[in-house]
Amino acid sequence: MGTSFRERAGAFRLVTVGHLLVGWAQVSVLLLAGGEQTQLRWHEDIVIRSVRFGRLLAPLTDRVNEALFINVVNAMAVEAERAPGQVASGR
Repeated sequence: MGTSFRERAGAFRLVTVGHLLVGWAQVSVLLLAGGEQTQLRWHEDIVIRSVRFGRLLAPLTDRVNEALFINVVNAMAVEAERAPGQVASGR
């Protein structure tokens, strides 16, 4: 039988070059404690176009993005810990 997703680390990079946003996000999942725990790392550099204007707004948009990502990652962690077949909370 093959290796399950719980036994492997992984990483991916997202790049956006859109009308509103430009930048990248690097996401990695590291195994800790012999695979019993994981650590999620998220690094990003995403700004509103134009880049010069986006950099000026970065202190404000970074705070908003951080709050959004914390909520999303926490919801994903709850979902990942849910037993198979358990009904979602409807959030």
